[in-house]
Amino acid sequence: MTNAIKQSFHFGRFFFSLKGRLTRAPFIAFMLPMKLLSTAILTAKYISLPLIPAFALGLIALQLVLAWPQYAIIVKRLHDIGRSALFAIHIPVYMIAWLYYLFFFYYLSHLQPLNLLPYVAYNLLEKIVVFYGYVLFFVLAFVPGTKGMNLYGPHPRHTAQSISNVF
Repeated sequence: MTNAIKQSFHFGRFFFSLKGRLTRAPFIAFMLPMKLLSTAILTAKYISLPLIPAFALGLIALQLVLAWPQYAIIVKRLHDIGRSALFAIHIPVYMIAWLYYLFFFYYLSHLQPLNLLPYVAYNLLEKIVVFYGYVLFFVLAFVPGTKGMNLYGPHPRHTAQSISNVF
């Protein structure tokens, strides 16, 4: 990376800040690998859960660690198309569901007989949230941002936040 690119790209602001806007190219460059990784983690979790519970717990922890950067990127992309962060509510809901899953299945299930209703409810919630996440990804990947200034700030290309500045 050149000095100009290094100076214009701020790692913390890109991955952790909820302020500002983000164009489609950096969004796709970050979120496509994250979606593929999340799908792989979800698949591995279901395969390994009955066989190796500790490995499944590690995958859940990795998913929780990756949730905030994904949330920040999605919020900034929503800002670019003029929408609020409320459309990204599925990520905090998903994080709470993961924590509930950890607590219920790895703590409470050892103290009392397993009740399948919370497990079924969690699986249904998980499928709805994952489906909504993919729909939102495709919408954000293809809908162009608003031109010029909007409620969330100036257009990202005017603030040197393009794909060449990310990598």
